[in-house]
Amino acid sequence: MKPVSSKKSRSPDVPQSADFSHKAVNHVSVTTEDGRTVAMTLGDLQHQLSARQADAIAQGLLMSVLRTDLKMMSMPWDGASHLNVASHNGGREALRFSDDTFYHPGATFRYLGMCWSFEGIGEDPDYPANVLCVRTLHDGGILFGKGNDQYLLSAQQALQLCHDLSGSAYSLENRSWRVWDKMIDWQPRSYADVAGQTPEERVLFNYLISYKLRPKSARNAR
Repeated sequence: MKPVSSKKSRSPDVPQSADFSHKAVNHVSVTTEDGRTVAMTLGDLQHQLSARQADAIAQGLLMSVLRTDLKMMSMPWDGASHLNVASHNGGREALRFSDDTFYHPGATFRYLGMCWSFEGIGEDPDYPANVLCVRTLHDGGILFGKGNDQYLLSAQQALQLCHDLSGSAYSLENRSWRVWDKMIDWQPRSYADVAGQTPEERVLFNYLISYKLRPKSARNAR
């Protein structure tokens, strides 16, 4: 695995991919038979997910990849119908990754997000398996944690998982992702209907890509 490296110098106290090399996986895959139950394989371990859980992980992985230097060409909602983009108030919700990144020089991670993927009511009988965490390292590696399991992914692996998990959850008729300060809602179409990004999708794509370059003061001034 070769994480995308950052050209900026970092403090020696900031974690690097080499510190987690024993957590690296050489294979990632996603399979489903009905779009409702999804199998996510990371290395030698397989996790069984619901469609909503798969969709939530895809959302978190997208934000993690956006904080790497990997060149991206598309977003999961490209070609979708009824795309709607609104501001997000920053509140926390189950099955939706947060943005807990520290926006200051010398921050430990380029992205840090948490998500609780429990779909029931009351006490979670599978705790801590439903606690998810994604962290983007400054050299481009991505740490994905699910309960007590932790994996080191390359940006390419994380992006592959993002698209595959999103695509596998096709039983969901509506999607709603929080990405930075935006709430993005859409209805997926079949792959045969996708004909490239519309002008609206391109504007959103450019905004999300450049978000990591915008100073916090500039974002707050909007």
